[in-house]
Parts: sequence; structure tokens; C-alpha cells
Amino acid sequence: MCSASYSCRGEDACSFSRHYLRALYATSTVFISGGLAAIPPRSHNENLLAVFLIIVGTIFACHVIARFSAYFKARNASEARHSQRLQSVRNFLEVTSRRHGMSGALARRILEYYQYLWDTRKGLDEQSVLTGLPAHLKLEVLMESAADGIREISFVRPFLESHPVLVQTLASLLQPVLVSPNTYVYRKDQVH
Repeated sequence: MCSASYSCRGEDACSFSRHYLRALYATSTVFISGGLAAIPPRSHNENLLAVFLIIVGTIFACHVIARFSAYFKARNASEARHSQRLQSVRNFLEVTSRRHGMSGALARRILEYYQYLWDTRKGLDEQSVLTGLPAHLKLEVLMESAADGIREISFVRPFLESHPVLVQTLASLLQPVLVSPNTYVYRKDQVH
């Protein structure tokens, strides 16, 4: 008869492998749940199933933790770049204010612009993305984003039917520009 803290049903049930299986189960439950196994397995098959489920659960938990870690690491990297850029802008504003007497209102608007840039784009630079695209894809992106606006320009409308390539040409010449809120690009009375 073997000496164990669990009941054995015969000498063959207390084999050498069964002891190792029980040890693996006990080690796994201590590692995963702090040793709190509510219903301990009683048979050899229950031990195998419990160890298998613990291993699968551990692998799944590690996978989930790794995914979250990668997500937050990437997020923190872009936030660090933003923080570094913002610090560079603050240093520039401080030096410029001392040398040239820049107004506090202008400095505040510049900082608000960079904050707006971060809030709306999360550090994405559209121009660098567009520059990396082949010409035909860049034109398609520009057409998707600018075609409706080009068609609304009153002095362009009469030429669109006779010159359908005009929209593509104008779209290819446009450059994306981010304008912060409450900033006037032009006033209605300035356009004739």
C-alpha cells in the first residue's frame, strides 16, 4: 500500500506515474489558483483532464496578457513621442518669447493646436502616409476625400462636364492641412 494523502484503490492505482501526475496537478493548482482547488480530482483521468485544462488556461491567460501588454506598449510609445514633441514646442516657445517677445495668447494657441493634433490624429502624419503610397493609390485617396469639395467650388463647376480630368488634377495638387478649431482659413468677404 502506498502512503499518500488521497485514497488509493489498489497498488496499481498508486503507481509511480500517478504520484508524478498528482504532483504536477498540485503544482499547477498552487501556481494558478494559490492551491485553492475546490473539487480535487479523484481518478487518473480526472487528474489528466485537470492538468490539461490548467495548462490550456495558463497559455490562454498569458496570450491575453501579452496582447494587452503589446497594445499598451504601442500606445505608450506614441504618447511618449507626443510628449517629447510637446516639450520641444514648449522649449521653442520659451526661447522665442524671450528673444522676440511672443505674446502669451499666440503661445497658448500653438500649444492648443498640438493638443488638437494629438486628440484628432493620435500622432498620425497624413502627408508621410500619402508620400509612401504609389501615385495611383495616392490619387484615389485624394479623390475620395476631396472630389465632393472640388465639385462644390462655383468657378470649377462649369468646366467639370467638358473637362472630367479637372477634378483629378485639382485633387492631385491638394495637400492635406489640419486646421485647429475656431481658426479662419478665409472669410466669406475675402473671396470674390
